[in-house]
Amino acid sequence: MSKYGYIDKSGSFVIPPRFDTPGYYTEGLAAVEIDGKCGFIDKRGDFVIPLQFEYVDDFSEGFSVVSIDGKYGYIDRAGTVVIPPTFKYADYFSDGLAHVLTETTEGYINADGEWVLIPSYLCCFPFSEGLAIVWLEGEEFNEGYIDITGAEVIPTHFADTSAFSEGYAYVKTKDGEHVFIDKTGQVVLELAFRVSSYPYFSEGLIGVRIDQRYGYADKTGSLIIEPRFDKAQRFSEGLAAVTIDGKCGYIDKSGEWVIKPRFSEAGFFLRD
Repeated sequence: MSKYGYIDKSGSFVIPPRFDTPGYYTEGLAAVEIDGKCGFIDKRGDFVIPLQFEYVDDFSEGFSVVSIDGKYGYIDRAGTVVIPPTFKYADYFSDGLAHVLTETTEGYINADGEWVLIPSYLCCFPFSEGLAIVWLEGEEFNEGYIDITGAEVIPTHFADTSAFSEGYAYVKTKDGEHVFIDKTGQVVLELAFRVSSYPYFSEGLIGVRIDQRYGYADKTGSLIIEPRFDKAQRFSEGLAAVTIDGKCGYIDKSGEWVIKPRFSEAGFFLRD
């Protein structure tokens, strides 16, 4: 089985590969898994929260989702359970709310674990930039966006919606077009290319695909980095992980190699 570790922006290993599953560093800690148990390490690679959970998520707004005996709840950065694991499913906190699901109810709780918003939709998702995707039951084009009060801000007439990032969201319209909308629901960009499996702008760029090769476009729709990669991840800290001939490395926004491809897998850098 492959093992994972952490590198710095020079490509040097800071924490040697010894984890079965790695998470990203958020709020100073990274979620990791060894032999089916999950915990958190600090930036030296030392365990701050021991391997004890079935599942953990990255920290967000001071909380991490954890799974105990098949149920989901939340811990704080000390590893203390602060919202008991009573949920069938739970998502990360954003905008002060977390999307959770019980056997009978789906909606949002606050940091005290109290229900504060139960939208009347078939399905809902975490908030991003103040808006959350919701679905109505029935027709194909039944997805839209609500704000943190539960008010429908963008009507439910899209399909294949994505979360907002840098003010844009990638959606499918009733005409079958894939476009970007702004927070009023207006179409602001129609790309001439297919987007990558990560359909979000990050640091002003997005991965796009042409003839099974990936490159990057900007918010005007212009091709900035020519498609020559087998896979392309989002930019973070000025670098993007890309794959070519089965190996992963990092490029800058000019498309030049900063860390040459030599890894089996690679994630993105996060400032923390």
